[in-house]
Amino acid sequence: MSSNCVVVVWEVESLALQKFIPFSPCVSQHLERAHAKKLTQVFLGDSDASLNEFYVNLRTMKQCSDKGDIELNVRRQFYSPSSPPGKGIKWEFGGNLNNEWHQYDIEIQCLIEDGWSNGNQQIDLSTSYTHMPYIIDFCNMIQTRKPSGPIKQIRRMTQAIYPLTKLQSAINPPVASNVNKFPQVSTNRMSINSNRRRNYLQHQQLSTSAPKLNNFNDAVSQSGSTKSAPIPTQY
Repeated sequence: MSSNCVVVVWEVESLALQKFIPFSPCVSQHLERAHAKKLTQVFLGDSDASLNEFYVNLRTMKQCSDKGDIELNVRRQFYSPSSPPGKGIKWEFGGNLNNEWHQYDIEIQCLIEDGWSNGNQQIDLSTSYTHMPYIIDFCNMIQTRKPSGPIKQIRRMTQAIYPLTKLQSAINPPVASNVNKFPQVSTNRMSINSNRRRNYLQHQQLSTSAPKLNNFNDAVSQSGSTKSAPIPTQY
């Protein structure tokens, strides 16, 4: 895979959890295509029928509702192609109901996937994220809240790969996208400071055409799986 590409994940703000959560791969691809075409408004129902009442204003980077409800912030995030979104992997933890599963934050998934890939028996999430006092046990596939519980099941699932875009598009995006800067969060996140931006633009000649996105297979249907405006349960 080309080193000039990054994985794009579109996320929406959860007011209840005070954090951003990812759209599904098919919704992210739909938004990324509209962004590449420099459109100003995207109806989410075109990629996920359960989101028919919602649309994203790409100028203001807000998710809005036809009902005129509260607007939610939307952002465009970048990850390495070797991260879970780039490999078609997602990590989930069990909810309070039977057959209820919730997805970890993508940055947490990156940390968990690193531990899994390195063959670790367990990892302590709190050493990297103080707000996550959990031990991940890969032998028993459980999450234990420190110091002594509760315990929840975890699982590693496959899904469609999130869309790819050229690195130059991520560094120097169209004005309408209002893309967040690259925060230095983890080794899986693409972190580029201003000096590297200048050096990159001086020495690299990348295509300025619209990014070529991956085709999606049967891993995620075009109807999507989101039941409503995505707001997950707390860990």
